[in-house]
Amino acid sequence: MAAAAFRRAKDLGAGSVSMAGDGCCVPMTIRTMRKQDFDYLVTVVDEWWGRPVRHLLHPVFLYQFGDTAFVAENKGAVVGFLVGFAGQRDPEEAYVHMVAVAPASRHAGVGRALYESFIEVVAERGCRRIKAITTPGNRESVAFHTRMGFVMVTEDAVYVDDVPAVRDYAGPGQHRVVFVKTFVSGLYASSSS
Repeated sequence: MAAAAFRRAKDLGAGSVSMAGDGCCVPMTIRTMRKQDFDYLVTVVDEWWGRPVRHLLHPVFLYQFGDTAFVAENKGAVVGFLVGFAGQRDPEEAYVHMVAVAPASRHAGVGRALYESFIEVVAERGCRRIKAITTPGNRESVAFHTRMGFVMVTEDAVYVDDVPAVRDYAGPGQHRVVFVKTFVSGLYASSSS
């Protein structure tokens, strides 16, 4: 599951994971989101995503799903976040609603570390699959999820710029790339879902 470049140290009481890179990654701590993190993130998320998305970072992820909302810190500064939840309709499936990494901290393992922390928590609750979506034009997200071993759902897909997207996933004409990743006890496994 974890990239060989990471060394992990857990403090279960604080719910944090410290990760230090061996040349490829930034030293960071992954922990659950706090109110002051949320307040900061809503001021920078549009800049991090490069377009207005603040409305997607809803406080429900802090207040109702706070134990599956994570931030990555580097030297006390928040450099990334992930918000998601364990499924209610299908208890074996979890969903990542939103993930973002500060532009200066990209390609340093932050997104992967956030996903790994999320998977660890939801796996303890019995989840065995994780789902995420993006727009077909978000090439960075498509590349990231592919590198992470996610599989793009091709059933009922239309191809937008050679990327399979589930037709009308988010409403009429709103096609989305749907990613699925299967794991066992927090470890990644191949997925054909």
